Amino acid sequence: MSSETSPSPPSKKIGCRGCLLILLTGFFLFLAFAGIWILTAFNSAPQPGQPLFAPSIAANYVTSPLDANGDVDYLEFINQDASQGVTPQNNAMVKIVEAIGPLEGVLADFYFRLGIGIPPTNGTYFVPFEDWYKASAMFDKDADFKFLNTYNSNRSFAVWDYAIYHPWTPEQFPGLAAYVKDHEPVFRNTVAASQRQNYYAPVVVESANDPIFSALLSYQQETRDLARLLTVRSNLNLATGKTQQAIEDAFAVVRLGEKLCTSNTLVEGLIGMAIRGIGFRQLVSIARRTETSIDDLLRLRDSAKQLRLINRVSTVLSQRERLIALDATTKLIRNGYANEGSYYFGDDAAAMSMLAKTGDAEAAMTEVNSLYDESKFIFEQGKTDPSFDVEQAFVQIGNRIDFETANPMKNYFLLLRNKQARGQQLGKVLGSLMLPLSDAVWRAERRVNSELNLLRMTIEIEIFKRKNGSPPETLDQLAPTQLTEIPSDPYARLPSYGYRKTDSGYRVYSFGPNQTDDDGRNPMQEDYEDEDDNGDADDWFFEETPPMTWQEFLDDRYPPSDLGMGLGGFETSPNEP
Repeated sequence: MSSETSPSPPSKKIGCRGCLLILLTGFFLFLAFAGIWILTAFNSAPQPGQPLFAPSIAANYVTSPLDANGDVDYLEFINQDASQGVTPQNNAMVKIVEAIGPLEGVLADFYFRLGIGIPPTNGTYFVPFEDWYKASAMFDKDADFKFLNTYNSNRSFAVWDYAIYHPWTPEQFPGLAAYVKDHEPVFRNTVAASQRQNYYAPVVVESANDPIFSALLSYQQETRDLARLLTVRSNLNLATGKTQQAIEDAFAVVRLGEKLCTSNTLVEGLIGMAIRGIGFRQLVSIARRTETSIDDLLRLRDSAKQLRLINRVSTVLSQRERLIALDATTKLIRNGYANEGSYYFGDDAAAMSMLAKTGDAEAAMTEVNSLYDESKFIFEQGKTDPSFDVEQAFVQIGNRIDFETANPMKNYFLLLRNKQARGQQLGKVLGSLMLPLSDAVWRAERRVNSELNLLRMTIEIEIFKRKNGSPPETLDQLAPTQLTEIPSDPYARLPSYGYRKTDSGYRVYSFGPNQTDDDGRNPMQEDYEDEDDNGDADDWFFEETPPMTWQEFLDDRYPPSDLGMGLGGFETSPNEP
C-alpha cells in the first residue's frame, strides 16, 4: 500500500517590500494625523473682539475692568487701584515731575493720569552736573573754577563723587556751589515731594498690545539723581556749620526712597531701597562727625524713630506683580508670538510662540496664579518663622520649573497632547520669570530694613560715646538705658547683630546671608592679605574708604571712581574729619 504526500499550502510570509510599504503607509498616516492635529491647534487662536475665555478669579485674579476684546484690562485696574485717594495736590510724583521737567519718551498719557499738563520746556529743572558746568561761565579759563579747567570733563565725576561723600565748601568747589544755588527751585520741589502723603506713578504703554512690564520708569530712575543732589547740598551744609539743615536734607532722601517703595512694581521698589541707602549713608556720616553735637544727635535719634520698615515685597508680589504676569500672558496669547526683544525668551522664543498659539489660555493663567500663590505662601512663612529659609524654598521652585520647562523639544512634543497641557506649560514658563526678581527684592528689602536698625544703633553708640568718652564694650550696654531692647536683624534668620571695637573705632554689622558671625568680615568689601582664609565671610556693614583730605583730592591720589560707602552695615572712626 503506497501513500502520497499532500502538497503544502502556499506560504503567507510578507516580503521586505511589503514591510516597507506598511511602514511607509503608517508613517504617512501619522504625519497626516499629526498635521491635522497641529493645523487644528494653530487655527484655534483667539479672534479680535472675542475674549480668551470668560474671566474668573481662579484664572484672572480680578475680573474687571474689561478691554475691547473682553479680556481683563490689567493696566487700567492697576492705575485705578493705585490712584485711589491721590490728587495732584498730594501726589509726590507731581513734585518730582516739577523738579525734573519733561523727559524724552514719556507719553502724554503719563501726565494726563497725573492730572497735570506736559511740563513746559523752559522751566528750571534738574540738570546733571557734567552738563551744567560745560554751559556755565565757570568753565571759562579765566574763572576761579581752575581745577575743572585743569582736569577738564573727566575730573567733574570725581568732583561730584567727592561732594556726595564728603563735606565741602564753596571755596573748595566754587562751581559746584554755583550749581547748587542754581538748583534751589529743584531742591524745593524735591523736598516737597518727600513730604507729600501719597505716591502714584501712572503705568502707561505705547500700544494696547504692549505688556505692562515694557512701561518706562524714566522719572523713577531720575529720582535717584535728585537724591544724590540733596546729599551734595547736605554735605555743603555740614561743612558750613548748618548741621540741622544737613540732617533735614538727608531725611528727605530717605523719605523719597520710602515713596518709591510703595509703588506698583518690584523694580520701582528696588530703586526706592537704593535711594534709602543713599540717605542712610549720609545720616551715618552726620552722626559720626565730631562736630555733630549731642543735641543734634538726640534730634537725629527722634527723627530716625519715625522711619518705617519696608514691608511691601510680599504684597506687591502677590498682587501687582501677579497682575503684570497675567497681563503678559494675556498679551502673549492674544498676539500669538514671542520674540527676544519683547518677551525676553531668547532661544526659547519659537517654542513659546507655539505654546502661545496653541495652548489653552485659561489653563496658562491658572498655572501662573498657582505659582504666585506658592510664592506668597513662602514669603508669609518667612515672615512668621525666622528659621524658614526663603532663598532655599525659591531655589527648589526654580529647580522644579527648570526640570519641567528647560527642554525646548518637550514643548514641541506637547503639540501631540491636549490644549490644556500646552497652556499649563506656557503658564509654568511665564510664572517662573518672576522668581529671580522676587527673591532678589526680598533680600534687598530685608537688608534695607536691617540698615535702618544699624543706623539707629549707630546713633545710640555715638550718643553713648559723647556721654562716656568711648564706644560701649558690647551692644548690651545700650539697653535698657538708651534702647528698650537691641533690635533683631530682619535680614538674617539669626536675630542678633554683631558688634566689635576696632583700632579706629567700632563696627556694628549684620551676620549676612550665611547666618554666621564672621567677625564683621566681608572679602568683597575689604582687602585682606590672604582672602582665601575669609572667602566664605559675608557679614554686611557700611564701610567707608579712608577719609580723603582736600589736598589728596587736588593731588589726585584717588581716581575719579566711587569714593563712598558700600551697603550692608556701618563702620565708623572717632577721629574722622
